[in-house]
Amino acid sequence: MDSKKAAGKNPRSASPACTLSNISRKKSVRIPLEIADNELSRTRGLMFRRKVVPILFVFSQEGIYPIHSFFVPGLFDAIYLSGDGKVAEAFFRIPPGKPLICPKRRAKFLLELPPQISRRLGIRAGDRIGWKWAHKTGGKREIG
Repeated sequence: MDSKKAAGKNPRSASPACTLSNISRKKSVRIPLEIADNELSRTRGLMFRRKVVPILFVFSQEGIYPIHSFFVPGLFDAIYLSGDGKVAEAFFRIPPGKPLICPKRRAKFLLELPPQISRRLGIRAGDRIGWKWAHKTGGKREIG
């Protein structure tokens, strides 16, 4: 997982098309995936949105990154990933208004997903997750 490639290379507002894969279970989905790679976008996350959208949080280093679900529009899953894309910890069907979701394991990335996406991918702790963006030129760049 190359965080330099993941951070800042894709337009945040456009939510570029991405193939998100559970490499361990050989399952993939094509979704728009927003990048939260700066303090402002990571702080906003899913707050004040009309619906839950897929977001990839990119942190500058591995660490413990607690979240909350105040002002979030619905249930979501929080999938914490190590620097090599391994699921360190996963929280499923987090309801709005939960004051603290605190992982015990360190992570470099966090995926916040609508529950149906996590379910389709069969995500579980220990799985390896990857992602590729489809560019307008038709090429793909492997990020995770």
